Amino acid sequence: MSTTIIPGVLIEAIREGAYAVSRDVAEAIDSGEDLRVCRERLAGVCRLLEAVGWTRADPSSDTDVDLDVHAATLRLLAAIMLPLLRDASGERDVYEALRALAAELPDVPGSLVIPADVVVLLRSVLYAELGTAAEYLAGECSLEAPEDVLGRLARLDRVRGLLDVVGWSVPAIEQPLVLDFGVYGQTVRDVLQGDLEIERDFTDSDDPAQRERASNEVVLIERFLAELDASR
Repeated sequence: MSTTIIPGVLIEAIREGAYAVSRDVAEAIDSGEDLRVCRERLAGVCRLLEAVGWTRADPSSDTDVDLDVHAATLRLLAAIMLPLLRDASGERDVYEALRALAAELPDVPGSLVIPADVVVLLRSVLYAELGTAAEYLAGECSLEAPEDVLGRLARLDRVRGLLDVVGWSVPAIEQPLVLDFGVYGQTVRDVLQGDLEIERDFTDSDDPAQRERASNEVVLIERFLAELDASR
C-alpha cells in the first residue's frame, strides 16, 4: 500500500475539489458518458470524502490516505483546483501545498488494454475476491463494525465495479478489454498481484495438475504486470 499525507491546510480545498468532480460526473451522465465509469468516479469522490471529512464540521487535520485507493480522484480534483488557487488572492500556501501533493501522484496511462486470456483469469480472481470480502464482512460485522470496515467496503466496491466492466458471466468468445486506467488500473494490479502470490505457493504443490495450472498462471500474470509497468 502506498500512502501520503494530505496536510490540514489542504483539506478544505480537497473537499471543494471533490464536490467539483462530483458536479462534473453529473454533467458527464447528462451528456451520455459511460454510466459505469461515472459511477466509479462518483464512488471515488465519496471514498475520498470519507477519508478527509465531508464538511467543515469535520476536523481539517493532517490525514493519511491510501494512494492506491484515492490517486485517481486526487488527480481529477487537482486539475480543477490548481488553476483556481493559482489565481486566487491569499491562497498561495494552499496552491503550493496542492501542487506538491499533485507531484506525488503516480503518472498512469489513460487506458489499459487487457488481453483476452488475462480477462478470463481476472474474472475468476474477482469472483474469489468477492467471496473473501463477503465472508470477512459477514463474520466480523456480526456484532460490531471492525476498525477497517470502510477500507474493506471500499475494496469490495472497487472489485464489484471492475466486475461490472469485465462482465459477470463468461461470454461465448472472450475479447480483449480496454479500461480507463485512472478508474480501474490500480484495482486490476492489486487483485492480480494478490493472486500471483497465491499461485506461486501452489507451484510447489504435490499435485502435478495443480502445479502446472499454477505455473501457467504465474507466467501469465508476471508477463502482464511487466508489460503494465513498462507502459507507465
